[in-house]
Order: sequence, then C-alpha cells, then structure tokens
Amino acid sequence: YGGIYNLEPLILTPEVVSDIHLKGGTILSSNRGGFDEEKIIARLKELQVNQLYLIGGDGTMRGANALYQASLKEYEKSGFL
Repeated sequence: YGGIYNLEPLILTPEVVSDIHLKGGTILSSNRGGFDEEKIIARLKELQVNQLYLIGGDGTMRGANALYQASLKEYEKSGFL
C-alpha cells in the first residue's frame, strides 16, 4: 500500500504493457507494508481516484477492508468515498 502515496502513478498504456510478459517480477512496484490509511485516503483524494482495484491474498483483502472502513469514516466527514 505504500506505493499509493510514495510513488507517482504508472499509466498502463498499450506501449507500457506490450512486453511485460517477457520480464520477470512486477512493473507495479508491489511491496508489503506501508499501510497508512490516512496517507492512502489523502493521496487517492489528491489523484481524484474513485475506484481502486486490489489484487492479492488474505493480507491484501484485510487491508482493502480496512481501507474501505476508513473511507466510510472519511465520507462521513467530507463526502468523499
């Protein structure tokens, strides 16, 4: 989750993804840790993101649920969800 607020967005154009199957690892800079819901919510608001897709296992889904719960609290304060 740290990449949401520590990195610049990567726009996935056809040119960017055309040869990713030939490369090992990830181009998305995935990592464990860095879950700071206040920073994540602030960055998503700054980028005007209204949908966030998360791919992963149980830990990712726990983080997604925590982020969803935090967004509900933020929505109560500011109208952002």
